Amino acid sequence: MQPLNLGTQSVGLCIIAFVGLVGCNQPNSIQANASTPSTQSSDTQIAQTISADNAADRVENALENDSTLKPFDLDADDEGDAIVIEGTVRNAAQKALAEDIAKRTAPGFTIINRINVR
Repeated sequence: MQPLNLGTQSVGLCIIAFVGLVGCNQPNSIQANASTPSTQSSDTQIAQTISADNAADRVENALENDSTLKPFDLDADDEGDAIVIEGTVRNAAQKALAEDIAKRTAPGFTIINRINVR
């Protein structure tokens, strides 16, 4: 095997460097975190709010899709890092079912069950 000449080696290194630089400019690449602790805290808080809001939407959809609970038009909203379910059902079993669905749909969130039984 013959050694590569200096020109071929330089071109190869330039290509590797170029690919590396292009990869660093991609939005999904990992970059150093330059934010201050207060900014970082706000960013985390915003991300949690969005996540809780999305989780509340998923819970509300799951409650609406359950044939037992659909007639009650139950509501789910985010309250800080918790998901609050509200409405009125006929019995305790339906209230427990709604809470169980919420817990399965939004694991990791605190579920606050404000459903009334009448």
